[in-house]
Amino acid sequence: MIGARGTAAAGDAAYQPVHGGTVEQAQAGAPVSGAEFDRGFSELFDVGSDGVLLVDSRGHILRANRECERMFGYDAGALAGRLVEVLVPDALK
Repeated sequence: MIGARGTAAAGDAAYQPVHGGTVEQAQAGAPVSGAEFDRGFSELFDVGSDGVLLVDSRGHILRANRECERMFGYDAGALAGRLVEVLVPDALK
């Protein structure tokens, strides 16, 4: 999961910095607090109608949004920590 100031909990997830606050703050490159970043990232991650996974370099799912969980039939939070391979049908492995 992405933590304060865009650092990954496991240290290996890629991210793009996101500015919160006003347009003026973003244009000025004003720093964003860890809580603001986490809140903005969570809102952006969950708002889309597409399924989205955040996976580390070893193939472990760090986070799945609600739509992804729905598409694959998992309860909220149930994909976190599993290998992404669990989503690939056996016939395709």
